[in-house]
Amino acid sequence: MNFLGKRKRILKRSIVFLFLTVVIGAVDLVLRGMAGRLSITSIPFPAWVVTNTLLAVILYKVFDQLVMRSFKSIIFPHRLRPLAKLIKVSRELGSILDLNELGNVLVNSLADFLALKNASLLVWDKSCEAFTVVSAAGISLSESRKICLSGKSLLADKLARAHCPIFNNTIEKHLSWHEASEVARALEELRSSVLLPLKSDGELIGCIGLGRRLRVASYGSTERRALGEFASSAARAVRNAVKFGELKVANNELRDIQSKLLQETKRLAIEQLASGIAHEIHNPLTVISGKAQVLLLNKDKANFKSDAEEVLKTIVRQTQRAADITKRLLSFARPSFDAVAEPIDFENIIRNTVALVSYQASMDEIETAWFVGPDLPVLRGNLQEFQEIFFNLILNAVEAIGKRGRVNIAVRRNRAKETVQISVSDTGAGIREENISQVFNPFFTRREGGVGLGLFLVQQIVHRYGGTIQAESKVARGSVFTIEFMPCGALDKNQNSGEESAAEENDSQPARRELSRFEVLSRGDVRYGKAVNC
Repeated sequence: MNFLGKRKRILKRSIVFLFLTVVIGAVDLVLRGMAGRLSITSIPFPAWVVTNTLLAVILYKVFDQLVMRSFKSIIFPHRLRPLAKLIKVSRELGSILDLNELGNVLVNSLADFLALKNASLLVWDKSCEAFTVVSAAGISLSESRKICLSGKSLLADKLARAHCPIFNNTIEKHLSWHEASEVARALEELRSSVLLPLKSDGELIGCIGLGRRLRVASYGSTERRALGEFASSAARAVRNAVKFGELKVANNELRDIQSKLLQETKRLAIEQLASGIAHEIHNPLTVISGKAQVLLLNKDKANFKSDAEEVLKTIVRQTQRAADITKRLLSFARPSFDAVAEPIDFENIIRNTVALVSYQASMDEIETAWFVGPDLPVLRGNLQEFQEIFFNLILNAVEAIGKRGRVNIAVRRNRAKETVQISVSDTGAGIREENISQVFNPFFTRREGGVGLGLFLVQQIVHRYGGTIQAESKVARGSVFTIEFMPCGALDKNQNSGEESAAEENDSQPARRELSRFEVLSRGDVRYGKAVNC
């Protein structure tokens, strides 16, 4: 067979060379004829033969390629159509980021256009340190799961070093008998006669296995080059799909971690709430128990009836106080999906939220003052989410202070921007300038035992409502967090009349109006409804 193949190649080259010599001679004769009419001296015959022969030798390779391409395009145009389709498919591979979808397109296109018995895409799997089948055509699913190529095998080593497709009838020529036997067995296990190595930055990331052809026995030189170019395009697409899959998995893992940390943050918040609520409920229950014991001790005395009324009133007040505390806790813990958008009552929300942290604040000798402006635009939203905003900001301020300090909460109408402005300031240690830009990042915290999700959650809620939040701080002087919301509805009806005169009054007497609405919570003594004098 090799002898016949050599004879065919020699015969083909001789015919092409002879044909090229004749063509050059004919062209030369035409030129000589034209030169004769211009009285140019003719070249002697031996020199003419030598010159034409040298030109034929120089132009042989280019002429041979031109003849073969023309011959194939005219005589065998059907051999080039699949290659054109493959080139078209290779241009579209970059838009597919799902590895399974990409694998299906690759193997089905190759099997269809090249008339293959089967085709498969194998990609490197770190878990088993082997190339495993991602997608296959012409091979059943159960069989494809059994196909793999070890990363330490001889064939994998050859693929890693190869710069072009590997054909089973050529690779074995350069191997010893033992190595050739091992490679042949590996190719048989892969159900492939041709392997296209897929490389990214010089690293083998996978390969495409092509099975036996059904209509044509072998691959021509043009088809081999086309398969090499197709493998390069496929390698880039597979690399992108693998990276996209890794990012997708990493994103899912990060989402799971975030979910667990959020649950942990909620658990810590509930623990803090529970300790405060336990203390708050314990006080009225102690009073109730004591007054009930007084009633039992005085039941046989003459003045029992006169004392009973006052004692019963005290019991009712303390019972109502305990009920209010549990109501605030239930309001805070209500799931967000149960709530609907409704007008936000900032005064009630701040009152309830401050009450929840008042125990911890009183234990650390921290005063809490709050102010709500009288002419706020109507803002609609989820009450539980706004409670989360205030709870996280106030708790963050209390923890930033540590011991002895003050937290100020203010809700105003910003007339310049026509927004609702919320500010929470503290007299804590402050935040360093280089950390200001990171305070809203998830998991960023400087507090020992902190999770770093409180301010991140606040920012997410604020952005959901189209608002803005910013932080300002000076070391040793405290921090201020400012939130601004655009109103979701019209101004309150009471504001429609006399708004300009009210604005002038507010601008002329801002300090007096503001101080008249302050409420101070000091050392656990919650004094609702009492103003602080100048």
